Amino acid sequence: MNIRTDKSKRGVQVPETISEKQNLNDTARLFDGPLGIRSISLTGLFVLACFYTVYLARDFFLPVMLAIVFNFLLAPLVRLLHRYRIPDALGAALVVGIGLVSIGFLAFQLSGPFADWLEKVPETGAKIQAKAQPVRAILNRCPTQKPGQPLK
Repeated sequence: MNIRTDKSKRGVQVPETISEKQNLNDTARLFDGPLGIRSISLTGLFVLACFYTVYLARDFFLPVMLAIVFNFLLAPLVRLLHRYRIPDALGAALVVGIGLVSIGFLAFQLSGPFADWLEKVPETGAKIQAKAQPVRAILNRCPTQKPGQPLK
């Protein structure tokens, strides 16, 4: 590409051929219009800034999002109780109380099988180690190499 320096424009490089001018015109068109390169770049930076802000504020946003989800899940039950002339505050307390009792009951029912499973963990681990022994033997026969060294 032949580029000459124009003295009148303080060292600005000016293309000499028509095809070079067309290439520069194509590049200049990227910066114009409603979806110019600047607009796309700024939008991308804005989206990244939003994600970064949400990531840093996750300690605040997580409880808020959980509250919104629980509101969407439990509001129909509170409205149903409201139809039976139970006040909203009492209906919400009943729904939350029934939910907590259900979780407690489920934890109590699962505690027995979980305790049995915990007792079997050592023998299950031994079975897994016995089954993985042939794979370990194969891997131990493979040559080892330090980073940066060629294979032997």
